[in-house]
Amino acid sequence: MMANNNKLGFDESVGVTRWTMNVIGLWTLDERRDLQTRFRSLLPAFLILFFIVIPQTRKATLAHDDLNLMLEILTTADIIEGICLLKIFGLWYNKADLKKLVIQISEDWTHTNNDEQGIMWSNARLSKFVCLFCISSSSGSVLTHAIVFLVTNVGANETRSLFLISQFPFNTQHSPVYEIVCFCQFAGALLSTFIFSSFDGFFVFSILHFSSQLSNLNIRIRSLTEKTSGDKCQFVESLKSVVKHHQHLISYTDIIEYNFNKIFLVQIFATSIVLCLQGYQFVMIISESGTKLLTSLIFILVFTTGNVLSLFMYCYIAEIIRNESQRLLRAVYEMKWYTLPAKDSCLLLIVMCRLKMPVEITVGKFAPFSLEYFASVVKTSVGYLSVLLAVRNKIND
Repeated sequence: MMANNNKLGFDESVGVTRWTMNVIGLWTLDERRDLQTRFRSLLPAFLILFFIVIPQTRKATLAHDDLNLMLEILTTADIIEGICLLKIFGLWYNKADLKKLVIQISEDWTHTNNDEQGIMWSNARLSKFVCLFCISSSSGSVLTHAIVFLVTNVGANETRSLFLISQFPFNTQHSPVYEIVCFCQFAGALLSTFIFSSFDGFFVFSILHFSSQLSNLNIRIRSLTEKTSGDKCQFVESLKSVVKHHQHLISYTDIIEYNFNKIFLVQIFATSIVLCLQGYQFVMIISESGTKLLTSLIFILVFTTGNVLSLFMYCYIAEIIRNESQRLLRAVYEMKWYTLPAKDSCLLLIVMCRLKMPVEITVGKFAPFSLEYFASVVKTSVGYLSVLLAVRNKIND
């Protein structure tokens, strides 16, 4: 019964991300190297690169005289899909390290007791909810754009618009070339949502899992003096076990930090630009067209909301593990250290010195993710937007 419950907990935590990673053939525990698995991992990258990124970038360079068109290209997919290619490369390149994390998470669920399971289950449910939100919001943006595309192209008899504004080296207006290109662009955009959800989901469930382990370690620290009952040797051994477990958890959070921070740096920089450009595009549509382009306004709102919530998710999840690691320092202070011999209580000073350095997930080693950082990024994007609008008004005047 215990084994089944532990397996259910592991499945609850990683289930959604395991499914999305299996779709793109990159689940870390999948050792198959058959043709089907390789096809599933190469297909999204092929569609995104050759039907979205390259054609859109080419169109953007040709439209350098039309600012509104260039902004629409960059904000709709080009920048985001470029990040998507970086993420799928990161998942593939770091597969060995990510596999270590999944194996450790599975072992933690195997070697756990009922008292520890409560916190682990709570974080597992939160992981599942956040991962479901990731796939829902990202796929919702693509489906919203698909609806906008279908509505605006119904009955078009002249030049037909592609699913994404692009420039191909061949004529895309004739059937069935037009239909094939539009389908490939839609498929690439939809598969990119699985890549985003896989990368973000893996980050979420791994951070929340090790956060729950830190929380369980907090409980062990607080009960250290009660369980040793004044036995000096037993206290030293228990403290040794706590320190080793803390070092063990830090080593795995370091793996997360190492494999995610560089990609996060590129993504946060790109997200700041995209939020600024989307805000500018939104203002342009409102000021020049009013509510005539309602479908475009809806897409921009959905897309921008998804980007903001994604950024908030990174900061919020990283804040959780940071707070849990900081609580360990307070746990040492609040334990009944005054009942220990002076020589034993001095050992706690060494532990506290290490605990003063919290576990942090950074943006390329430049700044730690936190709610303050989220506010800073949003404020910076709004600042860029105000500069763009001021320049536009000056040009118009």
